Amino acid sequence: MTRYERLGDSEEECLISYPDINLVSSSSLSPSSLPLLVTTTPTTRRPSIVQRILQSSRGVWSLRATSHRSTHVKVLRLLWCLALLSGEHVIYWVMIHRCSWPENEHWNSTHDIDRYRVAVLADPQLTDWYSYKQTGWLLTLVQTYTDLFMRRSFTRLHSTLRPDAVLFLGDLNDGGRETVDEEVRAQNRARFMERIFQSKYTAWNQEPVVVPVLDGDASKKEEGDSKTNNDNNNKVVNQAVSGPRYRVNKNIPSTAQERNEARRAGKSVRLYVAGNHDIGYGNNLIHKMALRFKQDFGALNYEIHVGNHMVVVLDTLSLSAEDPAIRKEAQMFLDQIGQETPTLPRILFTHVPLFRLDTTYCGRQRETSRLIINEGGPQYWNMVNPTLSREILDKIKPDMVFSGDDHDWCEIGHTVNREEPVSGAYETGEKSERLWLAPEVTIPTFSFAQGIFQPGFVMLSLYNPNSLAGNNFSAISSSSTGLPAAIGADSSSGYLARPSGASTFEYEACMLPNQLRIYFVYIGLFALSVGWILFERYRWMARGEFGKMLRFMTEKTIYDDEEKWAGMPEPLGSTTATKMSSSSGRHSEDDEFEIRIEKGLDSLRSLPHDGSPRVTPQTQVSRDDVHSGTMRRPSRTKGGDGSVSSPAMQSLPPPMFEIFPSSSTSPLLSSLFWKTVGWDLGHVVMVAVPLYAVLFLSSML
Repeated sequence: MTRYERLGDSEEECLISYPDINLVSSSSLSPSSLPLLVTTTPTTRRPSIVQRILQSSRGVWSLRATSHRSTHVKVLRLLWCLALLSGEHVIYWVMIHRCSWPENEHWNSTHDIDRYRVAVLADPQLTDWYSYKQTGWLLTLVQTYTDLFMRRSFTRLHSTLRPDAVLFLGDLNDGGRETVDEEVRAQNRARFMERIFQSKYTAWNQEPVVVPVLDGDASKKEEGDSKTNNDNNNKVVNQAVSGPRYRVNKNIPSTAQERNEARRAGKSVRLYVAGNHDIGYGNNLIHKMALRFKQDFGALNYEIHVGNHMVVVLDTLSLSAEDPAIRKEAQMFLDQIGQETPTLPRILFTHVPLFRLDTTYCGRQRETSRLIINEGGPQYWNMVNPTLSREILDKIKPDMVFSGDDHDWCEIGHTVNREEPVSGAYETGEKSERLWLAPEVTIPTFSFAQGIFQPGFVMLSLYNPNSLAGNNFSAISSSSTGLPAAIGADSSSGYLARPSGASTFEYEACMLPNQLRIYFVYIGLFALSVGWILFERYRWMARGEFGKMLRFMTEKTIYDDEEKWAGMPEPLGSTTATKMSSSSGRHSEDDEFEIRIEKGLDSLRSLPHDGSPRVTPQTQVSRDDVHSGTMRRPSRTKGGDGSVSSPAMQSLPPPMFEIFPSSSTSPLLSSLFWKTVGWDLGHVVMVAVPLYAVLFLSSML
């Protein structure tokens, strides 16, 4: 009696085996061999071993679902999680927490609230259409990631260091002076104010603190010709009618209690300086853009009382023009402030650095070896010309100078002629002039897309409880320009060491993460991931691990799933329609199948546990034939033992055979190798990409 079991939709005969076991023809299987029958009629009985392997979670195609359990996949997932968490968030926290507000050893008070803290940021230079002449999705991509870096840096800076004021030292937008479209200008302003520096939540003043007084504003003209100073906050400051005029629009927090309340609320005063990318430079300065900057960010020239110091913002862009009409406002402000005797230390902020020799060494903190050279182009110049620099220093007599524009750190010194009482002449008030040192620090850019790898900013602490009029740092001059001679640690380079001793201010650089290095780490980790997966899967295929796994899956399918199918009849038939001998009695149909299944299980259990092949004396088919897919089933004829074989049929389908590489074939030519590589890589990506998306969105919200 011949019975068949249905497997799929076509009549096929194959023997489930292991990679190292030669396949045998169905016509030569002995009754003791593991049976596998094919039927042409459907059955509701339990699935066969082959079906249960292919359909169960332990099947060949379940490799895709279980590849995430591989050790190398788990390790790569962990590495990517650590890399993304570190590169997208932790590194910002670490870099900012390495910084602390500078202190002077001569300051008596230990209370932080007694210091006025100013964070000075230079050249954020928001990337826009002008930066790389890009449009479309590429421009959006560049804008998104440069904005994201500055937003994360500023968020961490502001929440951790809690400055009392933030001063932007020019070049707020890269294409500010070139942007004539009002819609684009409004979008860039919103990016700067809200998207990156979050003025709505972190700024004490939503509008400019210092605003210009226009010539046509009659109400301001009537307020007087004199300048009124309020030592606490400079509430109103008006120049003479014929000179430049400005006023402090709001009372900024000045007392310790007011500053403490602002810090707790996470608010800081915002002050702005114009840069050449905002309004132009010299004779090419664009008047319309200067008016627009005043409207959005405030006056171009002003002096304001901050932390018992006088902060002087000077528009050296206009001063560098030869056209009197362009430089008039800035020149009048400079002349006016030069007529006043300083009553508090003055700190000068200018976008363009003051003049220095081309050979002047900038200090060890400078990233590039390039020095600041006295050269430029139509809309920029690397430094203020020497004559104007000397005029600025002589009239303002600053205790400290901060500049930007260069995008890299530079620390030098200038000499200032400042009066001091003559010894023994205090009663007469006789004074003499002496050369004093005025340090200048050029601050690196706040963006990673402006020519240096590691951006940064400066932390400035102000402490002047005794209302001293200035700081006297000794200097020696020996150059014809009046600039300081080469003194300090690097005298051969013309570098002037930072002054030491008692002072009313201290400054320190705080460096931000090297964003390009983070991206290089991501690229390297991706290359490592692909390489490791290729190596592991190649070794897995070359060592025959798939065969061992398939054997394990088969045993688990037979032994562990019996409970699942216990309530259903056993599968019907075998690959050879073996007739039971009538001489030994007629067995019932169910008994016959039970005997065959038990014999199949005995055959399976008898396989060596070390994975070596179990060779039988039956007719064999080479593995090369199996791998190439050319093996055909033998013809079925009625033999002497009563067995029946069928005519030659089509080649056996490849799924069960092409995955077993032959000994002479590289695993790289196996489809399973590349499938497992793709599955492993996919399981790594399925963890890394969602995590990155969460970190990205959390930074943008």
